[in-house]
Amino acid sequence: MANNFKFLSNRIRDRIRLKLYGDFDGSSACELINVLKNYRNGSNQIFIDTNNLNTIHPFGMDVFKKNLSVLDTPIEHFHWQTKGTTIHRKEGKAVLRLIK
Repeated sequence: MANNFKFLSNRIRDRIRLKLYGDFDGSSACELINVLKNYRNGSNQIFIDTNNLNTIHPFGMDVFKKNLSVLDTPIEHFHWQTKGTTIHRKEGKAVLRLIK
């Protein structure tokens, strides 16, 4: 995990809010997936704030996107709070693109 990666989490009823800090690399992506696995039950909305990330490494996003399926959570439940995030559909699947 990037030395400076950290997050703050808050859960209120069926909503989870995660605020990410530092650099987002492959290890950080795995950490985020593990946190989301723990929180996913009973959560209808997941808010991820990436405004405080210094760098989003392409490999980190690849690792995150490839592991989203283990969450068994519809992409529609994710709400990204950042500049440059897009979620669109491609061939019936949700595709996430995050640009910092």
